Amino acid sequence: MRFARPQALLLASLLLGLGGVSSAAPLPRPLESSDVLARYTQAMAAVSRPSAVEFEYSVEQLGARTLQQTHHVYRSGQSERDEIIEADGQTLSRPSVRILLNRRYPYDVRSIAPLPSQYAFIYLGTLLQGSDRFLYLYKTEPKGAVGNFVVDEVQIDGVTFLPVTIHYRIGGGDAHGSGSVHYAKYDRYWLVHEASVAVHMPKGTLANEHIVWSKYQFPPSLPAETFKEPRPASSTEE
Repeated sequence: MRFARPQALLLASLLLGLGGVSSAAPLPRPLESSDVLARYTQAMAAVSRPSAVEFEYSVEQLGARTLQQTHHVYRSGQSERDEIIEADGQTLSRPSVRILLNRRYPYDVRSIAPLPSQYAFIYLGTLLQGSDRFLYLYKTEPKGAVGNFVVDEVQIDGVTFLPVTIHYRIGGGDAHGSGSVHYAKYDRYWLVHEASVAVHMPKGTLANEHIVWSKYQFPPSLPAETFKEPRPASSTEE
């Protein structure tokens, strides 16, 4: 009669109990594309925008026009106050103010993001960010007539199921180009934080623009005076 070796069995049980023999944690599995698009459609339908917001953005243009500016913006509903506070590296002693009323915000995610009702979504693949966050990549093709602005690719966040990056093409007249807009969560809102575009102009000129948004604040409201035209500067103030 043969007996098992107790020392070997004891060693094996200790190794298993102490984690000496272990396997790597399984990677999470991405969702099926149909599930992603269903959640994306629901998330886009539920996305909200702040009733009032303040922020800054810095813009740089090169090519046909060269400038560097920093703006401070106040928005409430469709009213906007845009103050240029820096230009070409210099802080302005008196901001240049522009008041815009009944202005639809062009970088609102709902204005740019493609929807399955308007575009065909063609699954390209999945990226894993960190250990458990997916990005779902899609090529998009418009289902109807094509205008001057067409989204051709979108990356969907695998947690919020909102668009992280939207890539687009533009064209009109003798100019054409492409760009991208990037979004992120600020407080409970999904807002733009970076955008860039390159446009081929007539006679071979290439124009580039890059914008970065920052310093978002969400006051309960903004005074009505915020959106009134400022008084002209007096001669003593210039």
